[in-house]
Amino acid sequence: MLDFVSVDQAHAHIHSTLQALPTEVVPLTDALGRTLAAAVTSPGPLPPFCNAAMDGVALRAADVPDVPTTLPLAFEGSIATLERPLPAGACARITTGQPLPPGADAVVPVERIKETDAGVRVMRAVTEGQHVRPAGENMAAGDTIIGSGQVLTPAAVSLLAAAGAAEVTVRQRPQVAILVTGDEIVPHTQTPPPGAIRDSNGPDLQGRVQMAGGEAYVVHAGDRRRALRQALASLRSADVLVVSGGMSVGRDDLVREVLAAMGTTWHFHRVRQRPGKPMTFGHWGAVPVFGLPGNPVSSAVCFEVYGRPALAQMLGRQTIHPPRHPATLTTPLRVIHGLHYFARGVATVSEEGRLQVRSTGAQGSSLSRSMWEANCLIHVEEARTNPPTGAPVTIQWLPGAP
Repeated sequence: MLDFVSVDQAHAHIHSTLQALPTEVVPLTDALGRTLAAAVTSPGPLPPFCNAAMDGVALRAADVPDVPTTLPLAFEGSIATLERPLPAGACARITTGQPLPPGADAVVPVERIKETDAGVRVMRAVTEGQHVRPAGENMAAGDTIIGSGQVLTPAAVSLLAAAGAAEVTVRQRPQVAILVTGDEIVPHTQTPPPGAIRDSNGPDLQGRVQMAGGEAYVVHAGDRRRALRQALASLRSADVLVVSGGMSVGRDDLVREVLAAMGTTWHFHRVRQRPGKPMTFGHWGAVPVFGLPGNPVSSAVCFEVYGRPALAQMLGRQTIHPPRHPATLTTPLRVIHGLHYFARGVATVSEEGRLQVRSTGAQGSSLSRSMWEANCLIHVEEARTNPPTGAPVTIQWLPGAP
């Protein structure tokens, strides 16, 4: 097992061992937020026919060489008149979305015509194709509507529905077991006895897993080998195991020892970073195991830096790691040379249109409120020391941020 690896080495070890999850077919109406596992192509042009972009009249632009020009009204456009050709020198009333009658090549909005006894007077010049949505404007037959690895948003579902996709093939949601350890931890629904605290890491991690596309459940265990073995034995069916606490070198940090005795191979222990230095990763059979520190901020940061990208890879997503954006510090940061810092930050846009970022303040790993106040993580690489105000850094947005 490697010890005290760099952030890049930790990522490399994690991502070299992960496998994509199986696929399943679900109704389109149940696919929101799922990850597409097979691209969907358009069976035909969308829209399938030329149609009006405005309420008004359909006509031939060549029939209006000058304005004003009056054209007789040949008929009212409707489904019943779809195949009815437009006579030369005439117009037909049409509403938004209706197909253009054969022969028509333009639409004049109602605001630019006047009804008269002789017909419809066109008040402004007309050009061919004006206010017409051509067939295939959205996509042509055979075009990829949504590619494999894309997360299905409401807009994506809308496009697929327009193309007639009743079902889609998606990756199964990763089933993530979260083991929260510590004799001093009680479920958040209980009143803690003296010296104990409510579990906040379990609900936090459960929410982060769900936002990352997985399903999670939380199990608690005390700092005793038997309790840990019993709890872990119930979690063998999970796709991913996330352990919160018990990963350091204290007397009660027994999780690595117990999991090793149960067949876990640890790939690395400790990462050159702050917060979250005790971060540990291994495999329990085919199940990846993420050992997160017990401090709330360390737990949350390690999941965002390592857990979320791992789930993205297992889901086959096109984007694995969240992008990093250049920003300028508006407050200095105190960091130790040799550790990669993930500082909680608040990023805004300056008057000049550039990203600027400030620290949330004190960066203690128990200050969970700072994760609520932050909208990003500020990356300070391990080769840097104490970047001052005005120094360039990079940030990654936290879930829920713009």
